[in-house]
Amino acid sequence: MRLVPHEELAARHGITHSYAQTMRMVAEGEFPKPIRIGRRNYWLERELNQFIAELVADRDGLPRPRVEIVEAWSRALPHEEPAENKEGVENELYKARPERS
Repeated sequence: MRLVPHEELAARHGITHSYAQTMRMVAEGEFPKPIRIGRRNYWLERELNQFIAELVADRDGLPRPRVEIVEAWSRALPHEEPAENKEGVENELYKARPERS
């Protein structure tokens, strides 16, 4: 079970909402609820993957995937730490991009 801090939502899951917007969405039931540890909030990675899979299914008019399927899918994904680009911002795509000459 992996916990994801808010700062990592954009780098790993493409969720770029501000913290305030994310918490508004949680309050409205539009985003998974976080787990509070101390003064910080964390999200379960499997719940984020389920949330994204449900959005895709809703968009495509497909039935929502079962949790077991999404968990198996997320285990198959590579879980590398994001690389840092030249500006120091974490970005997995930068790591895969070839260097410009």
